[in-house]
Amino acid sequence: MSNYRLTDEQRQLKEAARRFAEEKLRPIALETERKGAPMPREALKLMAEHGYVGLDIPTEYGGLGLDIMG
Repeated sequence: MSNYRLTDEQRQLKEAARRFAEEKLRPIALETERKGAPMPREALKLMAEHGYVGLDIPTEYGGLGLDIMG
């Protein structure tokens, strides 16, 4: 039987990602939606700068090497 409970580290990552999305991405998304435009590259760049792109990419390739659970 698999254990799907998050570790403390995974919970911290989840909470940090939630705060980041609420504080940084939400304003961009609301403005983008208001304009009827696609999400700007600025959003992806911001995600990358804060380490939220490549979470599951192996460390030898520049990622964090996390599994699908974070």
